[in-house]
Amino acid sequence: MIELLGLGLYHTGKWKEALSELLTFRRLTASLEHNHVIADLYRALERPDKALETTAEVSAAEVTPETWVETMIVAAGALADKGDLNRAITMLARADPGPGPVQEYFLRHWYARADLLERAGRADEARNLWRKIVTEDPDFFDAEDRLSGL
Repeated sequence: MIELLGLGLYHTGKWKEALSELLTFRRLTASLEHNHVIADLYRALERPDKALETTAEVSAAEVTPETWVETMIVAAGALADKGDLNRAITMLARADPGPGPVQEYFLRHWYARADLLERAGRADEARNLWRKIVTEDPDFFDAEDRLSGL
C-alpha cells in the first residue's frame, strides 16, 4: 500500500509526500526497485547530490535491465543538473541497453542521451540518436521535432 501511494503521489507531482512514502517502503522492504524514482524525486526537490547517492546504491546485477537503465537516466540527469554534461553522457553510453528487440526503455535511454548530446553541442551524435528514435516510434515525445530542429 505504501509503495502504491508513493508512486501515485510521484505521478501527481507531490514530490515531498511521494519521497516520504517511498523511503518508508524502501526501509520496510530493503528493495532497491524504486531507487530511480526516489532519486528522481530528489532531483525534483533540487538535491542532485542526494539523487546521485541514491542511484549509486543500485548495481545492474540487483535489478532488471529496465530498472538499471532508468536508474542511469536519473543519475545522468543529476550530473547534468550539476553542470557535468560530459560525465552524464559517458554514464548513459555505458548503460546502453544494447541489441535486441527495441523496448520502450531503449527509447527513453536514447532520448535522454540525445538530449544531453544536443545540450553539449554534439549535434551530429544527437541527430543520429533522434533519427534512431523516430525510426522506431515517430510519435515518441518530441523526438521528431528535435530531429527537425537540428
